[in-house]
Amino acid sequence: EPAAVAVARAGEPTPVCAVNDTLPPGARAPALAVFAFGAAPCAYARARFELAEVAGAVLLPEVDVGTNSFDPSSPRNRTCYMYRARAGADVEPVARDAHAGGDVLIVVCQYAIRAERAHAWCEAVLGTIAPQRVLILDEQPWHPPRPPPDDDAQGEADALLPAVRALETAEHRRLRGDAPLPAPPLEPLGVLAGPAAALLARCEADAVPALLVVVAQTVDDSLLDDEQRGHCLLYTSDAADEEDS
Repeated sequence: EPAAVAVARAGEPTPVCAVNDTLPPGARAPALAVFAFGAAPCAYARARFELAEVAGAVLLPEVDVGTNSFDPSSPRNRTCYMYRARAGADVEPVARDAHAGGDVLIVVCQYAIRAERAHAWCEAVLGTIAPQRVLILDEQPWHPPRPPPDDDAQGEADALLPAVRALETAEHRRLRGDAPLPAPPLEPLGVLAGPAAALLARCEADAVPALLVVVAQTVDDSLLDDEQRGHCLLYTSDAADEEDS
């Protein structure tokens, strides 16, 4: 946060959250807002949620639109759109318990947000919408410890899957009661950064029930060219389909 304040004082342009004027009143205070950050979470959100209509967009001034692709499936896509979930449609199982009816907004963020800009990004979004509950899907380049496998075969299978961890606000923990988390809790020494961490911290400060589900990023896509990144994104989507089948 000190870095975010320093950047703001330096006069860096403020992120802008613009919403559709035709949205019904309840859409700006949805029952549930789902945020997806990173290639795999964004691909997952597009594949699993029924996105009915564009509700708005979050504009980050430093994103170069000259080299941007507006094709949602393109690895060169650097947009952040907000969508309304299709009316009456079921939501993702991990979000079902947090969804008690009402509007659902899905925020698919496909550009990178620098750590010092994460605070300003969250302020722009949560200054425009006021969700009653929040679900955050993120990926981080970290390798959390794995529990010892029950047998060798299970250990080999687990080694092929990325690790998933969960983190929640105090209000989410209170409302969850005795229900289990969708993934093991983040280890005490686990450190998260970026917009997902800033968003969770803001929800904690505002007493908003929020759940962060983070997957270990097994490949640093910043080291890949566009073609390689596209293959990784395609593999991630296909792997999710095979898991469901």
